[in-house]
Amino acid sequence: MEKNKIGYFGRVNYAYNDKYLLSASFRRDASSVFGASTKWGNFPALSLGWNVSNEDFLSESDVVNNLKLRVSYGLTGNENFDTGSDLTDWYAYLSLLNDSNAIIDGNVTTGFSPANIANAELRWEASKEFNPGIDFGLFNNKISGSLDYYKRTSNDLLLNNPVSYTTGFSEGIVNLGEVVNSGFELEFRTKNISTENFRWNTTLIASTNKNELTDYGDSNGATPEDTFGRNSQWINLVGNPISSFYGYVVDTELANQYWESPYFPINGQSQDVIVKDLNGDGLITEEDKAILGNPYPELVWSLTNEFSYDQFDFSFMVQGSHGAEVKNIGDQYFATHWQGATTSPQEVVDAGIIPDASFLQERVLTDDVVQSASYFSLRNINLGYTLPDDITERIGLSKLRVYATAQNLLYITSSEYNGFNPEFVDDDTPTQYGAQRAGTPIFKTISFGLNVDF
Repeated sequence: MEKNKIGYFGRVNYAYNDKYLLSASFRRDASSVFGASTKWGNFPALSLGWNVSNEDFLSESDVVNNLKLRVSYGLTGNENFDTGSDLTDWYAYLSLLNDSNAIIDGNVTTGFSPANIANAELRWEASKEFNPGIDFGLFNNKISGSLDYYKRTSNDLLLNNPVSYTTGFSEGIVNLGEVVNSGFELEFRTKNISTENFRWNTTLIASTNKNELTDYGDSNGATPEDTFGRNSQWINLVGNPISSFYGYVVDTELANQYWESPYFPINGQSQDVIVKDLNGDGLITEEDKAILGNPYPELVWSLTNEFSYDQFDFSFMVQGSHGAEVKNIGDQYFATHWQGATTSPQEVVDAGIIPDASFLQERVLTDDVVQSASYFSLRNINLGYTLPDDITERIGLSKLRVYATAQNLLYITSSEYNGFNPEFVDDDTPTQYGAQRAGTPIFKTISFGLNVDF
């Protein structure tokens, strides 16, 4: 068995006088993931455009050769979620069973046990997007590009939400909550130099994003824990980004005389740190936890330059991401936090360092593991040489290009980051996103090759 999906799609396009454009579409999809009464979802979309550059007042402009205003609004559906079981992911609306063995009177007896909590009302997750934008071309398209604003509202999120253990399960699939993502997207292209033998073009692409949880029903303020077994938390609180990192704020380090193994390993770290009493009650409780950051970048950008001179071509792209954080517990392994466990918390209290043993909390539960995920990279470099036509014709080819490429020759991370790859994510569920154990290293690659056309 596997998940099945069917649907219908229709589109209408209309243009009037090369100035006004209208496009409308309608999708109706059904998925075996959902119950009989909620199986189908309807997803219309509408877009309008105005080619301002075709108006009389711009038809002879020496500056503006292309100007288009547009706006679109539409719905899309999502049927995907991950419970760790394909069968549950495909048929979550049904009561599923697992085969299970038991010993009865000394004999193995085969039986069945529930595999999930059925949800016959499970339905499509829907995203509504409003997207106004402008396309432009100036000076015979020597400068061109587009600027868009987007606001994407996703509601009825498909989430594996915690439930009471009295059900026999710790979580179940539900439709819950609403998240809004909004921001700007820019594409800016320039033809810097264009002669018979030499060309240089530049493309800048940039986007911003703001993520906000706007509704979470009765689960508002839920604090799910990581899947590493470290008890570190996220918080899903209305008015903040979904999957915000949550925990204690470090005040000071604990002197190594109170560690279990203070000199092993070299450059090791203590497992426990002294945290701040944010509410000033003299104890460390859940009330002293705070939002420590979130995994969503505020700005992502890339800059590409392309050059060609006679038969040579050369290009490179630099790219960066800024404003996101990652919950990196890699130091728990590399700095062997377990070797730095506190020998006697009461001894630290008796020394007058802290007023109560609760001020000692595991480092992985604090902002010390919430690190900047910003980076700058030289993503790729390409150098090529295309043989002249008279040579390729003599050897029976229509085109022959020799090239060399390289990726990630330069990759700079924030000084706050201690891992291998700030882009890597281990925990990737919607409500627990942005954790890693140092990440998979970024590889630098260099390759050589031929492009041959016969």
